[in-house]
Amino acid sequence: MGSNQELIEDIKISLLRQIHDEFQKMKVSMTENFRGLEATMNHMVEIVRKMKAGDGTASRSSQTVSSYPNLSIGQSKTSPTEQR
Repeated sequence: MGSNQELIEDIKISLLRQIHDEFQKMKVSMTENFRGLEATMNHMVEIVRKMKAGDGTASRSSQTVSSYPNLSIGQSKTSPTEQR
């Protein structure tokens, strides 16, 4: 019976490692997507700033956008470091 328990524990450990690996892949993918979004939003903010500074045709709603600083996405201080 002891070997069955060990086999079950090994399967559990293997599944947990696979799940962890999938979560890590998702984390990397999400980070890449957020960085792409960050670049797009920063580009949009720059366009609005140029419009506002140019001929004054920027709409009232875009005037508040120009006061936002450029976005930055960094490593979360609460995210665990990979342990292997």
